[in-house]
Amino acid sequence: MIVSPFVSQLSDILGRRPLFLIPLYISVAANLICAAAPNYLIFLLFRFISGVATTSFSMTGFVLCMESVSLEFRSLIPVLTTISWVGGYMLAGVFYVFFKNWRVLYFAASVPGLLTIPFFWFTPESLHWLMTKQNDRKIKKYINESVAFNKQTISLIDCRNIQTVDNAPATTKTRTFRALFYPKIFVHVVINSFILIVMSGTYWALSLYSTELSEDETTGYFLSGLVELPAGFLSVFLLIAFKRKTVSFYSLAFTAVFMLCTVYIPMQGNYKMIFPLLAKSTNSIVWASQPLLYSEATPTTIRNVFSGVVSFVGELGSIGAPYMNRLTAINQDAPAILISIMSIVAAFLVLLQPETKNKKLPEDLDQFDAGPLFRGWKKQKDLEASEASEEVKEKEEAVELLEVKK
Repeated sequence: MIVSPFVSQLSDILGRRPLFLIPLYISVAANLICAAAPNYLIFLLFRFISGVATTSFSMTGFVLCMESVSLEFRSLIPVLTTISWVGGYMLAGVFYVFFKNWRVLYFAASVPGLLTIPFFWFTPESLHWLMTKQNDRKIKKYINESVAFNKQTISLIDCRNIQTVDNAPATTKTRTFRALFYPKIFVHVVINSFILIVMSGTYWALSLYSTELSEDETTGYFLSGLVELPAGFLSVFLLIAFKRKTVSFYSLAFTAVFMLCTVYIPMQGNYKMIFPLLAKSTNSIVWASQPLLYSEATPTTIRNVFSGVVSFVGELGSIGAPYMNRLTAINQDAPAILISIMSIVAAFLVLLQPETKNKKLPEDLDQFDAGPLFRGWKKQKDLEASEASEEVKEKEEAVELLEVKK
């Protein structure tokens, strides 16, 4: 939570690649040290460092991935992230079954991180970021490597002609954290921060509750993780077939419905897992659509700092999730009802955002689509300006007519 805004700002200034790789390797080293920590304070210190680094590389990595693929491929990103996430989630459960000593368990979960060392040679810089910096040398290198790898040719003359038609020249501006306080941008920061709080809180509340879904705690845990896999594949189909906003809206709405069903349609035995697992599925789908929606909508010059601040505030949901069970002191169904209410509010906030499917990534603030909330406001402003212009024109014509009569 603490590091997100700073790392995301550095990523917009220094590039995606270094702010992905450096935290990645720091995280691997910190986790290995945690497994061998001689005392609790050292363990906590390096857990903190690991958390800082993991947040940094996962956030920057998502943006780098999205900026590195073609427009048509963006809808397929969620299936890759889902497979890798669920793979790690399930692997933790497998390690838990075989390793009862916590040090061995932690070491076994950390060692696969060493396999990321070759990423140093295979991870490219974001072409979108290079274009905002107009780094011609690295852009030329990127194009030449892409042409050689894909065995295709690119006509730079055609590219220049397309750019001229689109009237969207690359910008060399370096935006800072202050750009987030522009009214249109700030409103979307607030909207997406609340939505992410709901998404994070719901996900971790359901994940932590998973061990209580069945008499055998590992069964509930594995089912809670496994249900994300079909949800990930389904999300790809939904993102291809429907608009981003549609997928996010209905996913949040159905999460609210399924959580209410856990309250008003009580079930016994293993059947009581049905509605929580359905809620986890729809929550997984919104995790596929919503980050894609706000990342595609945000200009390249502030994309990472925007994502960082939203993640920063969104972590409040993750932090609060373990304590949500305390609400049962008020009412046994209070946690489920709270999640339902917040999910419905978040669903309607999604409708205030711009649709981004099959649209080019905006490069700077002047290309930012503020969505329906500001679209009407802009039209009203344009209408007022047009009316004012007409009045001035009429007055000028009247003056000219008087002068002619004189």
